[in-house]
Amino acid sequence: MLDGPRSSVELSRARELRPLVETVDLLLDIHSLQQGDDAMLLSGPLEKGRSLARQVGTPAIVVADSGHAAGIRLRDYAGFADPASAKNALLVECGQHWRAGSETVALETAVRFLAATGTIEAATAQAYGVYGVYGVYGAYGAYGAYGADAPTPPQHLIEVSEAVTVTSEDFAFEEPYRGFEVIAEAGTVIARDGARAFSTPYDNCVLVMPSLRPKPGQTAVRLGRRIS
Repeated sequence: MLDGPRSSVELSRARELRPLVETVDLLLDIHSLQQGDDAMLLSGPLEKGRSLARQVGTPAIVVADSGHAAGIRLRDYAGFADPASAKNALLVECGQHWRAGSETVALETAVRFLAATGTIEAATAQAYGVYGVYGVYGAYGAYGAYGADAPTPPQHLIEVSEAVTVTSEDFAFEEPYRGFEVIAEAGTVIARDGARAFSTPYDNCVLVMPSLRPKPGQTAVRLGRRIS
């Protein structure tokens, strides 16, 4: 899309930023959500992303997914999604738009990311009130704990198997889902898109980031399993 003929304010901004992104080795992309208070790290599908998420340590929910049909996310761009590349990236969803707690999550995650990647020292992180951070040496090799008097809570990994893409203007969820609902039985209808019904593919299916404004071509919800 960036190499194509289309023109918009967003595309112009993306084209201007692209040369900078090409130089980046380690990236944290900071977002907020339409709804829901549960923050999460999106690690991508590769082990290197999950490893970096563990080293950052927070938020407590890590979602491993491959993006969506609407286009490549920044965290999946080029080397970030290449298992042979040392480049790595995370995307953090900090909580609902305009919620005060989302700002706190954004700052803490950014500080932990900088400490985990060896960009700042632990003392600098602790000056921001962030403890239990890690310093990483080399290509995510050995790391040592700093300030372990305040360890972070254990992380839970959700592995996404499918992103539901909207195909019509007549899409609607069966319930007003807010995110991270666990649907106990496989085959439960969660949404309808015109004549098509979307059902959960397995027991204990987790709904990740259901959209308040589902539009054709956009992701309505991601379906996943809790792995840990």
